Amino acid sequence: MAQPRVSMTDLGVGRQALERLRQATSDIVDVTPAVASEEFRSTTTDTHLTTGLLIESRFSPARFDRTPAHVARSGIDHYQVVMYLDGETEFAAGRRVARLRRGDVVLIDVAQPNRTLMAAGRSGAVHVMSLVLPRLLLAPLLGAPDSVSASLLSRDSPAGRLVGQRLLSLRREGARLTDSDAAAAVDGVAGLVAEAVGPGREAELAVARAGRSALLATIKSHIEKDLLSEAVAVPALCRRFGLSRATLYRLFEPEGGLAHYIQERRLHRAFMRLISPAGRPARLIDLAVDHHFSSDNTFIRAFRRHFGLTPGEARELAIGRASADGHDATAGRFGFEADARAWIGRRAPN
Repeated sequence: MAQPRVSMTDLGVGRQALERLRQATSDIVDVTPAVASEEFRSTTTDTHLTTGLLIESRFSPARFDRTPAHVARSGIDHYQVVMYLDGETEFAAGRRVARLRRGDVVLIDVAQPNRTLMAAGRSGAVHVMSLVLPRLLLAPLLGAPDSVSASLLSRDSPAGRLVGQRLLSLRREGARLTDSDAAAAVDGVAGLVAEAVGPGREAELAVARAGRSALLATIKSHIEKDLLSEAVAVPALCRRFGLSRATLYRLFEPEGGLAHYIQERRLHRAFMRLISPAGRPARLIDLAVDHHFSSDNTFIRAFRRHFGLTPGEARELAIGRASADGHDATAGRFGFEADARAWIGRRAPN
């Protein structure tokens, strides 16, 4: 079977090394060296382990800032299990801060903004090892997959020592493992990490859910305000809220997905315009285009699927109700809104 591939990248020393690193990571982080540019150096070795990537790096002390703009631009949706082999580090994600020494391990969610401050160790450099895991591999094992970033596994704890030993074993043996053995080894580390950060997280789960609900409500409010503009396109929402596509999509999973939610809100907006006195003269093709449907036929099908009647039938019912009640255009508006609520599944007014 094919062996996992190993590659090494030596960026050299000095300003050129720093600029090469910045260019290579421009969509991921901002790099600010803690030493003179002329002294900066960086060397990285990658070991591909089928379902994971083991990265071992030695570089000069620096600060790494992953901003909301980086998250939105890069679209990276992975976790990192990071072990420090030399040097000290302060890692912050939101309100959570982890201070790490040689031998400590930290779990990082790269789909969220973060800041890393690295100080040199005894070698005069920072020496770090990181196992990159796909979210699909680790998230199902976690109780709160979106709130684990900056979880510290201390070198003084049994769990921290065990995870550290497994990472060092991957470093020693990874290049010689078959694909299936490499995948099994990566799965083993993922299971250990999930077990280590899982217990006693009930309070954090509650906080995570509350924060998630507040963020979802804010995004929904933004969508409602700019429902018919490009401000609700996925790239624009990612930039506006500093989210990766994957995180944005996950937020709207309970709503049937982001696209489904936006189309539903546009259909409701079209419905209210269609049955209002001011909107009745509008042609269906104009309503369709204004509400971002590709054609009047597409609009009619979506409308009927959602409301159980065609736009023409909704308009006729609204006109018939207005005629029967003798409302004028202003007073009748409230009656039409009541009918709309009834048609979308709520109890009809008496």
